[in-house]
Amino acid sequence: MATHHILLAIDGSGSEDWRRPDGFNSHVYRFYLDFLGRKEYLHGPSKFGLGESSGNAVGTIIDNGVMLIYRMIGETLREHKSITIDDIKINLVGHSRGAFIAAKIANILQNPLPFIRPATYGDERVRLIKNNTGNSRTLDAIKVNFLGLYDFVDMTAQVGAADVGLKNVVYVAHAQRIKSDNFSRVSFKATDIPKAILKPLDISHGGIGGDPGFFNEVKVGNDLYCNARHLVSKNSLGSDKDSTSSFNVFSIVKGIADASYAGYWNPTKNTLKDIKNFHNNSKEADAFIRDEADKRGRIVFSGTSIHLPFSYNDMNVYKELKALAGF
Repeated sequence: MATHHILLAIDGSGSEDWRRPDGFNSHVYRFYLDFLGRKEYLHGPSKFGLGESSGNAVGTIIDNGVMLIYRMIGETLREHKSITIDDIKINLVGHSRGAFIAAKIANILQNPLPFIRPATYGDERVRLIKNNTGNSRTLDAIKVNFLGLYDFVDMTAQVGAADVGLKNVVYVAHAQRIKSDNFSRVSFKATDIPKAILKPLDISHGGIGGDPGFFNEVKVGNDLYCNARHLVSKNSLGSDKDSTSSFNVFSIVKGIADASYAGYWNPTKNTLKDIKNFHNNSKEADAFIRDEADKRGRIVFSGTSIHLPFSYNDMNVYKELKALAGF
């Protein structure tokens, strides 16, 4: 019997704000774009507002994701009358809190208990599943073929930590940033996924998701590879509004207001050599997840969409930085 792959892809926090319209600065969206099969994409939770980033929005995305999985299963079963649910391979990918959400959805699929939110408790969940799939067997544990994690982040105490056992997941691949002098997002809780095939990378959190944030002017924060704009000559910026900025990348340490990050800021590390390494590691994170999806998950891609780690407004500055850094 033919195998049918379905995909749910969940992006990182604030993706509605930072993702390009074409999605080329998001590894999760590019994975979704290139995936051959029935698929759905969800933006990550809102980046701003405590409730949005760590509670209600995350729970809503989890519920929507589970419902989309059941809907895709039902659509596939109705379209191909001769197959069973065993012929459908479920695949999940996510970045940051989107990776947390993907893992949480995998757990819900293995557990016949109600959804996380009250609105889908009890009989309503049973009706939802039967209406979408026509098959009560889907109340049983469902296997997930492949789970691709772009730097899993567990910062969502209001909805509970994901069970990293993931007993119903066949293959797990995790591209994870490592601690080093260049480590970013030190406040994030590092999460080890015991059964995952791990790819450690010296890279920022955003870079693993496809958007390094090279041109974000960060005076107080913790992504060490930002501020690359200031490595580019002012002449290349033309009429850009930031060309007259007095901010200098080599003075960022003076602007640190949060002492918890101060020890990780080393402005001498923010060099063109490190920028090049960072750029290449961002591409490597995506290549690793795709290779594992292909090799182990048997996922088929239409090709590899272009990776453009900058916004439209920063295209000319990116070209200059690319020439300077040699990537």
